Amino acid sequence: LRDADHASSKTFKDLLKPNCIVETQSRTAKTILTEQLDAAGSELEQAQTELEAKARQIAQLEGLASETESSLAQKCEEFVALQAELENVAGSFATSQGQLEEVSSQLEIASQTIREHEATIKTLEKADRRQSVASNSY
Repeated sequence: LRDADHASSKTFKDLLKPNCIVETQSRTAKTILTEQLDAAGSELEQAQTELEAKARQIAQLEGLASETESSLAQKCEEFVALQAELENVAGSFATSQGQLEEVSSQLEIASQTIREHEATIKTLEKADRRQSVASNSY
């Protein structure tokens, strides 16, 4: 009976050995999985931090783009206003140039008239002198 008890005890111990191995392997697997899960959690936190930083950068760039777009729109409006003003000045210049050409033409006519009057005066003066000389001769 003792031998049977010893044999059954030995068999029971032999049966427990694989359970011990499985339990050890299970603990090792749990440890490895826990470490991997912790590492993945750390990587996830780091990725989330980087994502938040990128989101802030995108928001800043969007703000900058909005400011640039607004500034560009304002510059375009200023350009259009300056272009209209330049067209007005060009129109005024053309009008002034036309008036200047008209005045210049009138001055040329007046100048020609003055030259003609001066020539007439010289002719009359010569005729007057001749008459004077002729009157003095008699």
